[in-house]
Amino acid sequence: MRISLILIVLLVITPFHLFAQKDSTVTIRKENVSLKEILDEIQKESDFRFFYNSALPSLNKKVSVKVRKANVTEVLDSVLLETDLLYKVLENNLVVIASKEGF
Repeated sequence: MRISLILIVLLVITPFHLFAQKDSTVTIRKENVSLKEILDEIQKESDFRFFYNSALPSLNKKVSVKVRKANVTEVLDSVLLETDLLYKVLENNLVVIASKEGF
């Protein structure tokens, strides 16, 4: 009886877990575009939404991204690596981006 209950719970949870993983990946091929454009592209391809001060100078930095079905947080880690920006993922896939001084 206990094993049957566990199996039922796993069968119900697994599709939701797979759905969540699918939503957190993106495919982007952009060369020499602003970081703002990359964030816009991620928003178009995923359920993530970004909150940031558009006057931050680092958002104008030119970057190139070529990823296929990459995890959104891995893409963010990569494009923000050489900037003074940090991010934090909040509830409902809201991502706050700010300068290291602002965090």
